[in-house]
Amino acid sequence: MSDELRGVAEEVQTIDDVEVLLQQVRYVEGVWHEGFNLNWFLPSNWWKLRISTLWDDPSWTWKVKKGFCRHFAWLACYLLTFAGVESFIVVGTGQDLMYSHAVCSFPWQGKWAQFSNNALSFEHPTLEATIEIYYPEGLECGWIYDLEGKLIKTWGK
Repeated sequence: MSDELRGVAEEVQTIDDVEVLLQQVRYVEGVWHEGFNLNWFLPSNWWKLRISTLWDDPSWTWKVKKGFCRHFAWLACYLLTFAGVESFIVVGTGQDLMYSHAVCSFPWQGKWAQFSNNALSFEHPTLEATIEIYYPEGLECGWIYDLEGKLIKTWGK
């Protein structure tokens, strides 16, 4: 991690602190052309979701202050560790296989909460439900990763 992000993260005490920091990062919709390759976000390429790549480095996201859902997920999970909160990157894709989404999910008061981009929501009954809510027509596949990028669970087809 960069010294800049580490310095910011060391000030994190609460989930509210993480939410305030994420508000400083702009969500980018559609195709973003600063070295971005749309193929990275196709479901068949989600296995590449690793902290070792430029696209998943929270320091990079913090530096440029913009990103897609997966950038927010990695950054939020990284910041939550400084608040002492264990978190997971949860990824899903819909039945049409054309849309994937990533969130940062964490246990909260007996249920699950999540950051979806820079929006915080609570009261999800399960970890899987933190991504399933984005697919009312049904989730095709789901993946749960730890902060190191290790695949913990898959479900669906």
